[in-house]
Amino acid sequence: MKEIKHQLLRAKNIPELKIVNKQLDDELIRLKEFGESSLKSYIKTGARLTENIVELPVWDDMEQYNDLIPPWGFHKYCNYQVSEFGLGMIHIIFNVGKKVRKNNDYRFRDEIKTDTKNYYFLFDFQKRHYIEVNPESNQEWITRTAQMEALEMEAFSFIHDFITNKRPEFIKNNSSFLNKTRKTYSEIQRHFDTVYNFLDETWVYLDFLLIIYGDISSEEHFYLEQSIRNMKRKMNEAILYIENFNGNQQYDSTTDYLSRTDKSSGFGIVNETFYSIESNFSGRKEKVEEGEWFVYDPSRGYLFSKNNKLFPNIAEVERRRSLYEQGANSESESTLIAEILRRLK
Repeated sequence: MKEIKHQLLRAKNIPELKIVNKQLDDELIRLKEFGESSLKSYIKTGARLTENIVELPVWDDMEQYNDLIPPWGFHKYCNYQVSEFGLGMIHIIFNVGKKVRKNNDYRFRDEIKTDTKNYYFLFDFQKRHYIEVNPESNQEWITRTAQMEALEMEAFSFIHDFITNKRPEFIKNNSSFLNKTRKTYSEIQRHFDTVYNFLDETWVYLDFLLIIYGDISSEEHFYLEQSIRNMKRKMNEAILYIENFNGNQQYDSTTDYLSRTDKSSGFGIVNETFYSIESNFSGRKEKVEEGEWFVYDPSRGYLFSKNNKLFPNIAEVERRRSLYEQGANSESESTLIAEILRRLK
């Protein structure tokens, strides 16, 4: 665990590599397709690395043609995918190609890649910014990869047990408890003890996601830690309130509300704590239909938004990497996130 704590301290000090979408000129947008060198001047992977910034173009002809497929049979596009491996190692794949109508479903398009470029970046702790590297020959990349593999071996049993046993058991029991109409004060206190212990394990799990897998950014990790601290603080306050009652007595939400110290709150401390736990363990809907927006809470699954970015709660961290029940892709996901951000402003 000593090595894990050391790497956690390093990981928390690694800033995000920001990718700025470079706007294409109208002349380039009017081209039938992107040539091998036509986008070269728009790709800037090294010019602003001292600022931890990479510039890449993003385009899809659907922006000018909408659903219409032009007579030459495709939309040109360029985009990128980012993979973070933890410990400041990042792989960006930049794609150029065509999107054609799917043969077996005319509602959607297939991507045909005509060019793909790979870029690898490593955070340099001495220079305090990212550098572009060749992963096959850069010794620091090779060393950090070996460190992550060793950490994963040490952490794997915990992670496996957490996601296959502890987490699903907690989700089931927590939902069952919160849905009970009648609860005694002693039952509530025991449940808060269970939640408290599970949050401690969740904190360790989030550490591993940051260090080993790069599944969350250091900024996301920071705010998730804050959310756990806030839940623990609320539970401590609620337990102090509960201690005023006989443990076998039935919890009364009206008394809870009337006893609240913050008169601007719409809940008593116990109910407020219930809500905090429920909201942190509720993920976003996969898909929100147009007619649902008037009742759907766009903040569901998120702690808040900042600088045009959504910060996930504990449940959303898991949901966003899992399989979907309904049809979705990167385009539909980007569209939904943009709509959520718009409605949260």
